[in-house]
Amino acid sequence: MLKMKRLGPRLVPVLLLLFVAAGNAASVYQGRGEWVIANISPEVARVRARDQAYLDIVQQATGIDISSSELLVNETMASCHVLHTPRARVINPECRYRTEQRSEWLVQYAECRGEVQEFGEHGPRIRAALARASEARGCAFDTLPDFENEEWPLFRAGERFCLLLRSMEPVHVGVFGAYEDRGELRISRLFPSGDRPALRLDPGDIPRLTPLSSAPLSGEALAQESLFIVASREAIDMRALLPAESGFSAVETAERSVPMREFDRALSGIDLDRVNIVVLEV
Repeated sequence: MLKMKRLGPRLVPVLLLLFVAAGNAASVYQGRGEWVIANISPEVARVRARDQAYLDIVQQATGIDISSSELLVNETMASCHVLHTPRARVINPECRYRTEQRSEWLVQYAECRGEVQEFGEHGPRIRAALARASEARGCAFDTLPDFENEEWPLFRAGERFCLLLRSMEPVHVGVFGAYEDRGELRISRLFPSGDRPALRLDPGDIPRLTPLSSAPLSGEALAQESLFIVASREAIDMRALLPAESGFSAVETAERSVPMREFDRALSGIDLDRVNIVVLEV
């Protein structure tokens, strides 16, 4: 569960880049994904199979070629993979899951249906990455790391981490935290906090955001969570997109969160042709 200042067992960093914009999600598509349960937990295999089903749906709807790569560490699969999904995302999804023994492997399958929310190409370009927080300085960085580096860090339970942002032009930014609770995706607002309508990010800025952390919900072994970063050239009150602000504990954040469908509806109400979204899954 994403919350301010604190984090679950070993998290699974994944990166999805969703370049935002207009489109009315009307047609419903069906997709299928599968993932071998090997060197990862069944929970992670389930999420990855669902990711593959989502990619299938997006590719059907947009015709955009989708790429997927896996991070290898010392020739062993690490708990990290990278998906690239340009200009579209799946909304209002419904998924069914099953496992099946195939030869010597146990395979997780996901069959999903959902609408596709497409995005235009006129949004601002913004980059995002995660880094460990410093014990002494928190998220106060003098320079930003190389955003092209795909060696994303793995975080342990209780380990604080920082969201790093970079933009080549002035933008207004909102950051939202999503997590899965018994099959339902829920979301709350991380930044801006308090009375600010949005984070203002200018070229060269190194925003000093509050360190974040994550923890699994009670009874779960892993935290399956995402950071949604919404950026717009025009001023948008990110509090209107999602009034529910994250808390300082997993319980408090869960109490303040709302179903993802509410956030999807709010996004559909703005001019997505001029917005960019970056999604980091931790």
